Order: sequence, then C-alpha cells, then structure tokens
Amino acid sequence: MITLRQTKEEIHRDPKWWCIHLMDFVDDFRYYKDLKAVTEPFLPSDERMDALLASTAESLCDEIGVTPPDWLRDITFKISKQSRLWRVPCVFVYAKSLSWRIF
Repeated sequence: MITLRQTKEEIHRDPKWWCIHLMDFVDDFRYYKDLKAVTEPFLPSDERMDALLASTAESLCDEIGVTPPDWLRDITFKISKQSRLWRVPCVFVYAKSLSWRIF
C-alpha cells in the first residue's frame, strides 16, 4: 500500500512525474480503502503541492466515508493577489470535496 507520505517523497525525488506519483497513490487508496495510507503526516515543504496532496487525501477519505486525520487541516495554501491559479491537468477536483484553506 502506498502512503501519502511516500507519495510526497516520490514527488520530491522525481518532480517531473509528480502527477504519476499522485495518481498511483489515488489508485492504491481506492483499491485498499485503508485509512493507514494517510495517517502518517508529511513535512510541509511546497505549499502548493502540500495543499494538493492534503485536499486529495481528504477527498478520498470522503469517498469512502471516513473522517480524515486531523493533521491534514494544518496544510494550507495562501493565495495572494499576485498568485496565479495553479493548473493541474491530470487531476479534477469537484467543488464539494475541495478542501484547500484559502486565506
């Protein structure tokens, strides 16, 4: 089973293929439906990627009807007036499950 923390580490090691690593995690979580995949926190380092990983994990927890771990609430993404929206071509997040914290 692939964990969210392992996914973050893989993305850090191989950022060119971040989307593949993320989708591998999503597929694995949907297959195993095991909350253990998201219980171990990762160290925040990239605000945008951290927010994407956290919101994806929260959405997946919602899909299987479990409460996401509390540590996911600590991941934030701040949008300033100078920020551009981040385009994510291979991930579609529907509004109901969007859980990024925007300040």
